[in-house]
Amino acid sequence: MESSELKQLVKEAIREVEKENNQDKLYSCTEVAKRLGIAYNTVRKLINVGKLKATKDGRYVTERAINDYLRTV
Repeated sequence: MESSELKQLVKEAIREVEKENNQDKLYSCTEVAKRLGIAYNTVRKLINVGKLKATKDGRYVTERAINDYLRTV
């Protein structure tokens, strides 16, 4: 198994565990940007400053986290 294949398997496993733990749909940062009507870079900044919670790898945001963020705006 190559390194890239292993990385992909690990990413998929992380996504599955996060989904099971949260019982929420996961959105990519691009999907979050489209859903909120903001730029991708703004989504990344919100994650980086802690205003929008993301998965441990920082690539996905749960529906619950999006709703929590919208309640604070």
